[in-house]
Amino acid sequence: MRKIEQQMINAITNGENFSKDNTMVRINGLGGYIQEVCLHGNLIIRGSRGNYQISLAGWDTVTTKSRINAFLSMVAPNYRIYTKNHTTYLSDGKKPVVMDNRKFYNVK
Repeated sequence: MRKIEQQMINAITNGENFSKDNTMVRINGLGGYIQEVCLHGNLIIRGSRGNYQISLAGWDTVTTKSRINAFLSMVAPNYRIYTKNHTTYLSDGKKPVVMDNRKFYNVK
């Protein structure tokens, strides 16, 4: 996990806003329950209290997948995003699904 991803995770865990380089965490709500993570201004993670949605936000890049996978390792460790033969998948440890890079996907 990259240093910036650890800082992102710490901010989410502590319910704090965070911004560094291309990554921003916004906590919008009492008790820090509504969270958003943006990469280059694009919303890639949103949700609260165990109900999260992830998106590549149109950018199927190594960095986008890395930020999301860092988050998933904290909130939904069975899930991960990976690319195989130029196709990106979201796996819950059972059956992977092909990702549409503009769609949001629920993770629990």
